[in-house]
Amino acid sequence: MKLGTIFSILIMLNTLDYYLTLYNVNNGAREGNILLQGIIQNGLAFMLVKIVLVIVILTLLFNFLQKKLSELDVVERMKNVKICKVAGYILATIYAVTVMNNIAVIVCLEGG
Repeated sequence: MKLGTIFSILIMLNTLDYYLTLYNVNNGAREGNILLQGIIQNGLAFMLVKIVLVIVILTLLFNFLQKKLSELDVVERMKNVKICKVAGYILATIYAVTVMNNIAVIVCLEGG
């Protein structure tokens, strides 16, 4: 899988987490991330932190990695790409678990 694809998946999972979190909070759950609990009631601030900030950071990181990787010889580039992919897979797994947790909360809230 290409790095760009991994970053796209991370952005998609982050966005899904945002919407599922909003749904859950509006239906009686609470935000599990203690760093975001204080701003969850401010819709704009919550969106800026949860969506915009993450997308900006991921985009900057992706562009930085692309630039740095292009400066390496082929062998070093391949090693570093593998490390970046593993980190991306770990982050995607964490986001996937978070999304699954949000879905489980929906099921519980709806009496499932």
